[in-house]
Amino acid sequence: HYADGRLDDLKTFTSEAYGSEAYTSQAHEHTFASEVVAHSPTQPTPVRLPGEMERFGALLRVHRFCQTAGKSPLTDATNAIRSHAEDHEIAITALRGLMNGTEAETHEWLGHVGADPDLIAQMRRILVSFPTEETCRLTMKSATTMLFVPAATQVEDIEE
Repeated sequence: HYADGRLDDLKTFTSEAYGSEAYTSQAHEHTFASEVVAHSPTQPTPVRLPGEMERFGALLRVHRFCQTAGKSPLTDATNAIRSHAEDHEIAITALRGLMNGTEAETHEWLGHVGADPDLIAQMRRILVSFPTEETCRLTMKSATTMLFVPAATQVEDIEE
């Protein structure tokens, strides 16, 4: 009963936010914002979140990575950089987190970052978009570290 109420709330929210055609339900297939996702009746329905909620989730994950230094997965920072490089708070927090670990952790993390051309491009984008003293210092320090750390052999080596 409680789950049905939440589903109705979600339908109402998506209808108001994205229009009445944004959410339809037919025989265990749901369309949300032009995405079709099939699921089983025992699995919760995957839902694409509105942009503000995705940003907030990324912000929470990147702050957790920054504050727990080595106890959160590296993907908390790297996914935030990939998805939200245009957001100053997320970008700078991710960079702080990457430089916040022990020397061994930082070398391992930056080895993975250096092996991924997309992450390098996003870090360049962060530096160009936010030319502050802190951004310059963090990107230059990470770039210098990457030069002296052997790159990870595969991008897939990043822990999930």
